[in-house]
Amino acid sequence: MSNQEEVTRLQAELLVAQALLDQARAATKHTIVRPLTETLRHEKRRSERYNHYFSVLLLRSPKLDHLQLARAASATLRATDVLGVLDGSGDHHVFDTNRESVRASADALVVEGAEAVVAVLPETDKEGVQVAVNRLRVAFTADDQVTAGYAVYPDDSTDTDELISIAAA
Repeated sequence: MSNQEEVTRLQAELLVAQALLDQARAATKHTIVRPLTETLRHEKRRSERYNHYFSVLLLRSPKLDHLQLARAASATLRATDVLGVLDGSGDHHVFDTNRESVRASADALVVEGAEAVVAVLPETDKEGVQVAVNRLRVAFTADDQVTAGYAVYPDDSTDTDELISIAAA
């Protein structure tokens, strides 16, 4: 077999392997990821029905990637809090609230262009989100340069997109 034939054979094998990997990622993505807007709409309906608050918390760091932020946040936040990632194009991805699956599966949190980690904190008012921010601050050092922004429904806004904008400011 010539070198050119070997290269052609290896390229074909690589294409098959990439296709299988893409299928596996797509299958995982459909079972784990849902849009943040869907989660916020659900929380908004629940909050309106039961007259509750909820908060949106956004974490950023120029030093840490979104995986490091998400792992620390998942270890610190309550089990009922919903964790996700905000990417550079403005798309939001929310992950299974099962903290063990978040910690164990780095692939579940891989979002190309991720810029921030976002958490939805059900039944959390301004005091509660400030407590959550203080718990998170303990998880990071000053060198990590983590910034945390938040917004509370309905105090800061009743519009879910605006809540994200306020938390991101």
